[in-house]
Amino acid sequence: KRMAMTIVGVMGCVALLVLGFGIRTSVDGLVEKQFDVLNRYDHIIFYEPLLNKKDHKAYEEKIAKDKNIRAKASAYVESVTVDDEGYIDQPVTMIVPENEKELKKLITLRNRKTGKDIPLKGAVITEKLADIKKVKVGDSIRIKDADDEVYDVPVAAIAEAYAGHYMYMDKGSYEKIFRK
Repeated sequence: KRMAMTIVGVMGCVALLVLGFGIRTSVDGLVEKQFDVLNRYDHIIFYEPLLNKKDHKAYEEKIAKDKNIRAKASAYVESVTVDDEGYIDQPVTMIVPENEKELKKLITLRNRKTGKDIPLKGAVITEKLADIKKVKVGDSIRIKDADDEVYDVPVAAIAEAYAGHYMYMDKGSYEKIFRK
């Protein structure tokens, strides 16, 4: 009886070790790919627009003069959610850059299968979000903002990503969809 329990226990431990190494090798390299290749920034600084405009302007000038900052991009960032029927709503970070060229210095939007860059025209969502919602280019995805307002956003492209859910949108599309 004890021998059987010992054998089963050892087999269980070995199975957990094999599973752990399997998981490690399956995600190995994804963090580097996400944060060295696709997202090439070290810091994100959020600015509250209701604060003093003069102080904000002074801060922007200080950032512009800092020799340690190689690239920067200004963008509107908002956390929205996507309903996932039967599961927890998915949080999505929506990023609307002021200038697409500045954003491209920091974030690569590309198709994982073809490797081609994706232009920021319309809403670009990340692969995992597209898989969860079973949407493809041309479909719409329903999002909800912090005020519980619901918007149907047409998907213009699907970008490679390995961590988190993101929606990138050009300023014109954002203003049209969100009426802002």
